[in-house]
Amino acid sequence: MNWPEVVSYDGTNLMDQPKTMAAWKLDDGPIKTNLWTISDTGTAAGEFGSRSAQKLLASFLSARRLVVRLSGRMTQDAVFSIDGISEVAPEVAGACGIALQGVR
Repeated sequence: MNWPEVVSYDGTNLMDQPKTMAAWKLDDGPIKTNLWTISDTGTAAGEFGSRSAQKLLASFLSARRLVVRLSGRMTQDAVFSIDGISEVAPEVAGACGIALQGVR
């Protein structure tokens, strides 16, 4: 997720990398949470280049709406229309440094 404001710093993992708390929900599904890595620029957070990224992006394929909240020193909310994401999912996966299997 790319944000217009700098993503707030919320902690580090065992490898001393910056993290922020993320909560998200697809359509009317349950809210899920975990720590997402903050990009080097501080303007994006996500599951970059990991198996978690593959699982997260794959879960988007059957959804129409994604709601995200990043929390730390400030809270940022965003709502995304992701209807039709399967058409661009391989390119999104590539930008995140992952391969999305089973999707063309």
